[in-house]
Amino acid sequence: MVEDIESNAPLQFNVDGLFRWIESIFATPSDRTHRIGRRALKNILLHNQKTNLLSNAIKLCYVYDSSAKATQSYFAVISEVLREMPDYLEGVWKIMAVCLFKLGDENAEVRLQAAKLLRVTEGREYGMSRVQDFEVSISDKTVAVYKRAQFQLSKNLSMAYPDQAMLIFSELTMFFNHTEGKAQRDILHALLPWIQTIDLALEPNGDLLPSSYMVLANLYEITVKFSSKIHNEIQAVWQSLATAPFLGNVQVILDFIFSQSLERREQNFVEFGKQIVVFLSETMAGAKLVEALTAYLQPRLMIITVKEPSPVPDASQFPYVADLSKCVPNSGKPVGDS
Repeated sequence: MVEDIESNAPLQFNVDGLFRWIESIFATPSDRTHRIGRRALKNILLHNQKTNLLSNAIKLCYVYDSSAKATQSYFAVISEVLREMPDYLEGVWKIMAVCLFKLGDENAEVRLQAAKLLRVTEGREYGMSRVQDFEVSISDKTVAVYKRAQFQLSKNLSMAYPDQAMLIFSELTMFFNHTEGKAQRDILHALLPWIQTIDLALEPNGDLLPSSYMVLANLYEITVKFSSKIHNEIQAVWQSLATAPFLGNVQVILDFIFSQSLERREQNFVEFGKQIVVFLSETMAGAKLVEALTAYLQPRLMIITVKEPSPVPDASQFPYVADLSKCVPNSGKPVGDS
């Protein structure tokens, strides 16, 4: 910020334009140009802490399309800034999410930067860190080795900090919609251990808690949009949720599918629901799935009715909640389901 000498009016740099300039720099393959861009981005972030520029930079760590090198440059700067200014970003889960994702990066230097930032963050927040036990494997060149380390570290953290599971889940599924291919698989790989700690809890009146609705809505959206491309990975996610150490999860998933199908009267929604039921049937918890489905076959439920949509739980405390009315393709005229 500078001051106009004649009018005494404050003048402000066009930070957004400068940020777009940095994006164009990171789109080039030149190492020298990237170094310039990194220095510029770091200065912008350090001197503009009251803006959303850091959030934009974190987003580009996930979704940048031009090259892997661009995402690596963004993350290199972000990790430096957050280590130097630990209070810059509110919410330890935001840092944990991007670090766990970057632990699967093909560049060993980026993986070590993620491990270092995660170690510093965990130590600051919780007084200890579990990261150092995995750093040797994380730096290994063999994909199978560092991917296993990514998964095991994510599993350890999920067991130590289950209170962060919902927020990390929402954060990573938010970026899932803006990525493709390898990045989506990396997100799910880091996310699986956290899913196994999720309890799809209910309100005393039987309605879904906002956190439970967020999980089911976000997973349903991912299934609708991407199950034809990464079928096996999405199947593993639903099965992990079903085999979590909470016996009621499968019943909650089934109730969600049935109630949403009846309310939306949309055949495509039903078809994706069937797909999820097939996923569940291949788990240990799915051994009693036939009994659970049979329980729905009651005479009073065989009458075709139009069910009014129930209010969507307020899950605004989470970074992302899918809008199911937008993600399911419309098959045409609504039908009455029994």
